[in-house]
Amino acid sequence: MSATMVQLIGYAGSILVVLSFMMRRIVPLRLVSVAGAIVTAVYGLFIQAWPVLITNLVIVGIHAWHLYREFTTSHEFGLVPVEVDAPFLIDFLNAHISDIRKSQPDFTVNLPNDVAYVYMRDGMPAGALLGSQQDDRLNVHLDYVLPAFRDSRLGRWLYESGGSRQLRAAGLREIAARAGTDTHRRFLESMGFVADGDRFVRRL
Repeated sequence: MSATMVQLIGYAGSILVVLSFMMRRIVPLRLVSVAGAIVTAVYGLFIQAWPVLITNLVIVGIHAWHLYREFTTSHEFGLVPVEVDAPFLIDFLNAHISDIRKSQPDFTVNLPNDVAYVYMRDGMPAGALLGSQQDDRLNVHLDYVLPAFRDSRLGRWLYESGGSRQLRAAGLREIAARAGTDTHRRFLESMGFVADGDRFVRRL
């Protein structure tokens, strides 16, 4: 292989490693890191830089192990009711408002709510669910999960298992939400919501 091609492989590995640092979601970050480490390991092999080769093979192994755990380990999910005006909740929403509006652009922190929950993942706050209750329906004003946890199956836990049981115990039988963006609409449809007028509705 020509020296130019070997250099291009080295540059490609470096670009992938740098790109991984720009990602906020755990699974894509690890996948791109694995790709970068593999390409860099190949580069190390071609130039016979054994420390580069060995280090990047170890990095591949570490990321592969964490990806395996992400998809096979049972995570501890939770839905903790909080007061709608709780200082922690207000601070959390204000801190992430720009990210929230990427998928739910009409949301404002002072939107009137009478139901508020904080998502938990392995004991850490992972998002928030806010809305207003009308009889046995929850009209959702916000369903937000932090970018780092969007691959952790929180949505399916909420709508298909433990979370839905908790909402039913609170007297809810139906959830309705408006889709402010195509991204949000695709999420709702993937969670089993069906269009009903200007809203998407799901029975619990």
